[in-house]
Amino acid sequence: MTAPGADDVFRIRQTVSDRLIEYWRDVDRFDARNATGFYTPDCIYQMVDHRMQGREAIRRYYDYRGSRGPRLVRHIVSNLY
Repeated sequence: MTAPGADDVFRIRQTVSDRLIEYWRDVDRFDARNATGFYTPDCIYQMVDHRMQGREAIRRYYDYRGSRGPRLVRHIVSNLY
C-alpha cells in the first residue's frame, strides 16, 4: 500500500476538521439535537469519569444537559493535527 499524497492528506484533514466543527456547532447552537448521528452504534464516549456506551446513552446525556436550562458554552477546535 502506498502512502496518501499531499492532496489526499489535505482532504482527509479538512474533512475531519469540518466534521468536528459541525459536531460542536450542533452541541453548542442546537442543543445536540443531531449529536448522536456523529457516533457509531457501538461507540464509547469517555468524558473524564463519565462513560457513555452507545447512541442512546449519549442521547440521554444531552437530554439531561439540555434539561438543566440554557447553556453558556462555546467549544473551540484549533490547531488540529
